[in-house]
Amino acid sequence: MRAFLPPRTFHERLQPLRPAIDRNWPLVAAGALMTCVAIGVVFSLAVFLDPMGVDTGWSRAGISGAMTLAFLSMGFSGFGWGSLSDRYGPRRVVLAGVLLLGLASVLASRATTLLQFRSPSAS
Repeated sequence: MRAFLPPRTFHERLQPLRPAIDRNWPLVAAGALMTCVAIGVVFSLAVFLDPMGVDTGWSRAGISGAMTLAFLSMGFSGFGWGSLSDRYGPRRVVLAGVLLLGLASVLASRATTLLQFRSPSAS
């Protein structure tokens, strides 16, 4: 004898037809947003190159060297970030990246010498 099942509502019948949204998509969106912000921070240096040179007296090549160091450090650190992401999960790694980017940006904005300005981008 079969157990009595109540009739399903229209909403309940549509449930299997709707695709389930993966709960990790917000994390993907946050990672994409942080990547855009990071690239924006690095590429904005080219926009401010001349005004920074006038205000600080630093050479154009010296300021551009910081951008080169930033690109090299991002390229080489990608291997470590990938390994850390596998070990600890992407949420912690993205959070750590956001904090380090913010710290490097603040330190670079407070630099009074060219060596200090280049140091945060290399770390």
